[in-house]
Amino acid sequence: MEQSLRLHCGELVEVRSMEEILRTLDANGKLDGLPFMAEMMRFCGGTYRVFKRADRTCCPPYKARGMNDTVWLEDVRCDGSSHEGCGAFCAFFWKEAWLKRAPANAVVADAKPAADLVSLQTKTRDQETGKYLCQASELPGATYPLGIRGNLRTYAMDLWYGNFTMKEFFKVNLLWAWAKLPPYKKGKRCTWLVGTLTKTPTESLDLQPGELVEVKSLDEIMATLSTFGQNRGLAFQPEMREFCGKRYRVLARLNCIINELNGEMIKSKNTVLLNGVTCDGVCRRGCGRRGYTYWREIWLRRVTDGDATASSSASS
Repeated sequence: MEQSLRLHCGELVEVRSMEEILRTLDANGKLDGLPFMAEMMRFCGGTYRVFKRADRTCCPPYKARGMNDTVWLEDVRCDGSSHEGCGAFCAFFWKEAWLKRAPANAVVADAKPAADLVSLQTKTRDQETGKYLCQASELPGATYPLGIRGNLRTYAMDLWYGNFTMKEFFKVNLLWAWAKLPPYKKGKRCTWLVGTLTKTPTESLDLQPGELVEVKSLDEIMATLSTFGQNRGLAFQPEMREFCGKRYRVLARLNCIINELNGEMIKSKNTVLLNGVTCDGVCRRGCGRRGYTYWREIWLRRVTDGDATASSSASS
């Protein structure tokens, strides 16, 4: 099996069989420090399109780090079924050794569940520390620091392999650089917002999947934030400001997520995910993880279907 396919964005690939993938894993169920998760098994044998390469990705605490021979696939996410219902819906990292190029006439198609699928013996939780083990929590060990030379190399790869068009490339890097220059103004795309509160308010809308909501204005949201830019511990991230004033459908309620920093399970209240509202990576040096952003219900208002339709500006 080839370890490096040098896949380009848009190529069709087939996920290898579980038997083939097991032969690439070490005793801890990892390849180059990256675990093959139990939730990924159901995609074995399926055909999918490469979304972006993961030569550079954001890693806790949101530093740009490098990976080798790894991609993200379109519409392939974790459902948390083997991690006690974690609701982050993270996009999986796929080592190219776990994939093979699909025939030229192949079409995108999910794998059919196999009755004799080999069981994956990967631990999902450390028995001694209680830490949850997943790709997100193990990412520091599966990546490496880039440095100036490494960043320049991955920028060149972004263009060569199709992660960005030239226009997108300059947009990402100019906006990131602009955010680093003083003075830090409220209107800048990639600067963190901060409020004035020492104790932040809460609101419960009991939103359900499919309901239509409108994201409140930037000023309304800032009025709910602490001096650390958080509402009850949840930060309003720079990428989220682009969605203010727009309308979206609720994708799911967020009841718990695994903390990438320490592997602990965090319980959440009055928080939802919005359909198609993911991080575009502009403020993360073009990272293509497309993580769903987390929305406190106090940052949203319910909209009746008769008033308006959902915004079509977000990508799914």
